[in-house]
Amino acid sequence: MKNAITKALSLALILILALSLAACGGKKEAAAANVDLAAVMSEFKLGEEMMSLDLTELNDICFLGLDEADVKQCVAAIHSSGVNCDEIIMIEAKDADAAGRVKAILDDRYQTKLNETENYLPDEYAIIQKCSVTQSGNFVAMIVAPNAAELTEIYKKYVK
Repeated sequence: MKNAITKALSLALILILALSLAACGGKKEAAAANVDLAAVMSEFKLGEEMMSLDLTELNDICFLGLDEADVKQCVAAIHSSGVNCDEIIMIEAKDADAAGRVKAILDDRYQTKLNETENYLPDEYAIIQKCSVTQSGNFVAMIVAPNAAELTEIYKKYVK
């Protein structure tokens, strides 16, 4: 009798453990599926001084070297003056590996902007320092603007 009770308790504990582990191993929800980055950009309500760029223009003007094969969608805008640091780039990469490559390129772009302004444009340098490159799943963004915190919050509503 004691042996049967021990077996039943053991089986119950194994079952509880298995169910507990299964609950923890559930599928993670994909980060922000079906986000229209153009719609996100339109919510930013950027001024007329911001020029919209497609991927080809972005690569040509900013010398980024983004591979079209890595990009599912891309929206970008830069300040037309060439002096202001304002630059917004939002990209959905085709997969996780592509997102890593895109993030590395945008990290380099961010560092270049810091380096270019550090000794010559201290006000712009201070703005850039408060900004960053973010990645959420296959979405990568660099939002550099005086109101970057506000714009980033709008972006995060879509891309979680």
